Amino acid sequence: MTQKRNAALTQHAGRAERAARLYRLLQFIGRRPQTRKALTRYLRHDVRSFYRDLDLLRTCGIDLPLRGGRYCLSETILLPLPGFPFPTRF
Repeated sequence: MTQKRNAALTQHAGRAERAARLYRLLQFIGRRPQTRKALTRYLRHDVRSFYRDLDLLRTCGIDLPLRGGRYCLSETILLPLPGFPFPTRF
């Protein structure tokens, strides 16, 4: 029983950390367009994790085009995002 509870807590903590990282990613890109290098350094994650997060955001309907070697928000995000535990406004 304890192992199941620990596994559930670990999984929940992982989702919370990822949600926080996605939120920071959107905030950082929302300030101004950013390079992949700047984003991975800011988030303290490797390139593979960056592309997973980018794919998830795009799956949620957030357009993050690459323009001139920099990722940017193509529009202002005003509504809460489905599946995210927080409201967003960028």
